[in-house]
Amino acid sequence: MDSRATQGVSWALSIQTFREEFSKVIKRGQEAQAEQKERLASRKRLVVLNDITKDFINRAGPEILEVELPPKSEVVLLLDLNDRQREFYALYLKELDRLPPAERRSLFRDFEVLRKVSA
Repeated sequence: MDSRATQGVSWALSIQTFREEFSKVIKRGQEAQAEQKERLASRKRLVVLNDITKDFINRAGPEILEVELPPKSEVVLLLDLNDRQREFYALYLKELDRLPPAERRSLFRDFEVLRKVSA
């Protein structure tokens, strides 16, 4: 690590210090109306932040990481719906049947709706 790049930067930053020293400077330099000096300061902070985090953040793709990860496992939990949830689910399925086939199934939308009512 280039000691000049991280000179004066503590390894144990508080959240407030991180926001002041990195987050605000970087965001300000990326704004459309940022001045040249703000853009330069943003780039410098990004270089320092990258230098600090490069040994801790693995940017390898899935083809490399899959070799190191344990095998995938799934857990299926079967849960009973209460009366209110069962009623809502039945109404929801009826509404889905009224939709055109192309709009009928959206797994993520369905999951989000059902997640909200099961809470």
